Amino acid sequence: MSDGMFRSLSGARAMWKTMEVVANNAANVSTTGFQAGRVAFESYGEGEHLDEGYAVVATVRPIRRNGPLEATGNPTDVALQGPGYFAVETADSILFTRDGSFVVGNDGVLATREGWPVLGEHGPITVPPGETLRISEDGTVSTADSGELGRL
Repeated sequence: MSDGMFRSLSGARAMWKTMEVVANNAANVSTTGFQAGRVAFESYGEGEHLDEGYAVVATVRPIRRNGPLEATGNPTDVALQGPGYFAVETADSILFTRDGSFVVGNDGVLATREGWPVLGEHGPITVPPGETLRISEDGTVSTADSGELGRL
């Protein structure tokens, strides 16, 4: 294959990756806490002329911008402004999410809607039975009777 065909193919592959990222961004536009991606390109194998390099995708970076806030009236729904993630515990590992749609399970553990425990600074946060949960702006989780239970 000629060198010109390799250059064309590298450009096509880079644009294909761009379309994948754009499609993923569009598909998740309504996903709570989703951070859209942006493709960064670089040139590989540059010669002394600008048209001698190959186009490659260097990386796909998240666009770290706050999304719109929506008041739900649910005391367990929280949002992050600025950088950061909530840590959640699955059966296999710890994952990070920006989706703050939490619930208190039957066992009293603050969890995601999928049932994964939300981790505070010292592990899962458990709300005593019959107590009303409050999450403050600094991430402190408390109840009127028990006081501070943890911090997100």
